[in-house]
Amino acid sequence: MTIYGKKWGTFKVSDIFKLETDNDISDSQNLPEGDYPLVSAKKMKNGVDKFIDTEKINDKHAITWNKQGDGGAGLSFYQPVPFANKSTVFVLRPKKKLSKHQMIFIVSLLNKYHGIFNHGYGLSKSRFEELTIQLPILEDEKPDWDLIQQYMFNLEQEKVNKCLKYINQRINELNYKKLAPLENKSWEQFYIGDLFTISSGKRLTKADMKPGSTPFIGATSLNNGITNYVNNTNNSMDSNVLGVNYNGSVVENFYHPYTCLFSDDVKRFHLKDYPDNKHVLLFFKTIILKQKVKYMYGYKFNSKRMKQQIILVPVDDEGNPDYKYMEQYMINLEIKLKNKYKKHLQNQIYSNYISQKENLMV
Repeated sequence: MTIYGKKWGTFKVSDIFKLETDNDISDSQNLPEGDYPLVSAKKMKNGVDKFIDTEKINDKHAITWNKQGDGGAGLSFYQPVPFANKSTVFVLRPKKKLSKHQMIFIVSLLNKYHGIFNHGYGLSKSRFEELTIQLPILEDEKPDWDLIQQYMFNLEQEKVNKCLKYINQRINELNYKKLAPLENKSWEQFYIGDLFTISSGKRLTKADMKPGSTPFIGATSLNNGITNYVNNTNNSMDSNVLGVNYNGSVVENFYHPYTCLFSDDVKRFHLKDYPDNKHVLLFFKTIILKQKVKYMYGYKFNSKRMKQQIILVPVDDEGNPDYKYMEQYMINLEIKLKNKYKKHLQNQIYSNYISQKENLMV
């Protein structure tokens, strides 16, 4: 099924949605941690800033639309669970019953305003009243909601089936072996510098970046450390490596199986006495991250401190790092998590099928 050969019409967003502002939160700093996602004008993670406890909760099945924000102004997200929201976002509630799939379709249309709004030109109530989107229409010029529903349903099923195929393939490639529990292992102290060779990244300014497809790794805690994609080359190019931040989001670290460039704020860790591989490096990722609280407020995780930092590592009977155990432990964990996600996707397919069959609206 396609929507590209259909006739489209222009509609005001305000004719389809109403604004809800009763639960806007202006100051969230003193709110306690809790179970409700707090949506702010973010450009990632579905707009979620943190999880809080508050009485100002919005019902699920709404769209949040960023009024302002650093790079996120104009972006919108579908909210499938009850949530709280900062005053920097609008909450859009449909005036008529719309399904999850129809709402997500509209999110993709609202996002065309990303880049139009910024700190000096925000999304206001008056502008909301005039903004428009285009929708496929019927002969009577009304939106073809059934077509939108079927199109998005098919698209989701296609992507879910693709994910299931990959997960099944990956599970079949992995070999589960029973291990002693992690808490029963002996652990010993080691200097990071005794286990890893530590190499520097290389400074690359935004002005010197050439657009391309090579991931550029910066000192962030998001997006697996990727801050840009470039066509540059330098001696920081590496792969199958653990990138560890010593500036920015200090001590945050990510495994990079792909070829990428590293900024001068990120160090590259390679094991000295065991072949680098995903599972061992991911085990060390968690161990190293335990040191994050130590390196804050000007106390940098520089090369000297990295080498001298002591970490606890599971060991074999000879007191050496038990790399084979670490590798198998992470393989077992990956199998467990992939089976859990596989079950979730299978349930999602069934749930979507029943909803589609019965034409249920949220």
